[in-house]
Amino acid sequence: MAIELGLSTFGCIGILEELYRRGALTDLKDAYADLLNQNIRLDPITLNKSLRSFGFTGL
Repeated sequence: MAIELGLSTFGCIGILEELYRRGALTDLKDAYADLLNQNIRLDPITLNKSLRSFGFTGL
């Protein structure tokens, strides 16, 4: 799917970041929270670095 969308980034966090940059995802923090609520494992350090890089507070 990532390749079909023209994304060169792989990994859940990287793909969501790119979709957010392109405007295809309107709320990055909610997207991460949804994944965590579905018991998807995301590295908390990487996740919080990602959020801070876009001006959000951590989860």
